[in-house]
Amino acid sequence: MGLHSVVNYYGYALFQGTTLLRVRAGSADDGVIVDQGAWLPEEQQLFAKSIVRDGERFFLQEIDGTVEEFDHSAYGEEFVFDLSRRFFGKRIDQMDTWEIEMESFAAAPKPLWKRLFGK
Repeated sequence: MGLHSVVNYYGYALFQGTTLLRVRAGSADDGVIVDQGAWLPEEQQLFAKSIVRDGERFFLQEIDGTVEEFDHSAYGEEFVFDLSRRFFGKRIDQMDTWEIEMESFAAAPKPLWKRLFGK
């Protein structure tokens, strides 16, 4: 999962083992970069609230009693946040940062011959 607010970048990929099930990413500057695989249950609910007009999809959201339209880049974070619930139990935008458990992995040291000969 990834988000970057400067260009409205959003992206996510879901694997089962080594098999890619779903990947979707885009930004305001580049449009939809990749969109492969069957919609996930989290996505189906969001796509159900969208329309396609002149070949472009718009997502509908009611705000203060008025239905607003958003392009994919402005709505991409909703997809990432809804998908995050699958892994964290709730949307990451609704979590206290300290609730998120993280792990770090150190690369295995290279064998001596690889360090000496660079291969």
